[in-house]
Amino acid sequence: MADSVEYLVQAENLYQHGSRCSAPLSNGYCDPIHLTKRPPLYSLFLGAILWVGAPLFTLLIFQNLLSLFNIFMMVRIMREWKVEGISIALGLSLFNLTQYIYANVIMSELLLQTWLLLLVFFISKYFTSLRIYFLGLAALVLVFAMLTKPVAYPLTALFAALFLWKAFNYRRPLVALWAVIPLLIMVAYSSWNEKQTGYRHFSSIQNINLVDYNTNFFLRSTIGIEQTDSTLREIYYGATHFDSFSEEQEYLRQQSTGILRNHFISYGWWHLRGALRGFFDPGRFDFYNFADKEGKIEDGLLYKLNEEGPVAALNHLLKGPTLLIFLLFLTLLFKSLLVFSWLGVLLVKKLPTYQLALIIFLPLYIALATGPLNASRFMLPIMPILVIGAAISLNQFFNRNWLPANTNND
Repeated sequence: MADSVEYLVQAENLYQHGSRCSAPLSNGYCDPIHLTKRPPLYSLFLGAILWVGAPLFTLLIFQNLLSLFNIFMMVRIMREWKVEGISIALGLSLFNLTQYIYANVIMSELLLQTWLLLLVFFISKYFTSLRIYFLGLAALVLVFAMLTKPVAYPLTALFAALFLWKAFNYRRPLVALWAVIPLLIMVAYSSWNEKQTGYRHFSSIQNINLVDYNTNFFLRSTIGIEQTDSTLREIYYGATHFDSFSEEQEYLRQQSTGILRNHFISYGWWHLRGALRGFFDPGRFDFYNFADKEGKIEDGLLYKLNEEGPVAALNHLLKGPTLLIFLLFLTLLFKSLLVFSWLGVLLVKKLPTYQLALIIFLPLYIALATGPLNASRFMLPIMPILVIGAAISLNQFFNRNWLPANTNND
């Protein structure tokens, strides 16, 4: 995968040059677009392996152990919540084939999954004990999450808003302090990027996705390929008239957001459909790349769906080895059961509000933040949370007398 190569290059640059550039350096120079594209935490793990001289497969061993740790944390959360259905959760986890794939490739999704599970666990511990220690740990893992993948950084504002409100209610200044620490670190990181590139932003991948994916695929679905290509050429040509990276990036952002704003309703619906579709994506791109069958984005199911429509995408899905097709349909059935069971948690009586909010909010946030790009890979970090919700509701379905033991917390 192209992302894997960028992580490896970034790790090598960190190890050899102290640079977080995700592309090869040219006489020590890094294009600003690559300097801020990848937050550095995952590549620091890679760089540590290079530093000690260990073979690269050491990382894959670590990631497989991390995958098992994440399953353990899923069970630990359910025990902390005093809910039944752990055996159901473990059974569902066996069918999460994407977990096996990304434990064995150089990608950061599994590490983000760890941080999000720890975030849920420490927030839960705080709500049940009101000990500042756990809120501090929650703040810490949220910082680690955003330094692993940019999708997590907006959570710092939501984290601050929630716990500032709690601090006001409880009149606890230390709660307010921990509430804003992740947000302040996010602001500091963005300021660091501004100092090095001249443009205030958290990650350059935001504009890359906005122009090359959100705007590109939306226009292709509405005005066709040729007119879309012409529009994007004009946008990129216009950006060449600016001397600074800051002006160029701001121009690209304004042009793309202007187009999407002019089609607010139709784009909003298209964005929502893409976000929801990712819940059911069987992961054809993941399976085929892992099996080394294809590596181009043009061969992906999401690309076919956006370019040629659902019929062409289905025909594309049916191409390939019989075993892979069987695995894809098995995964599709599993995810359909998982998602509808996860939604069933809304019907579970007397589930504490904070537990229900964590189960529902985090998956919805990841899906909506990813939007039209949403796919199996991007949902992997919150799959154990989906499994927890599904296990609770399925247990309720099979045992109508079940009630959580702890129902008094907010």
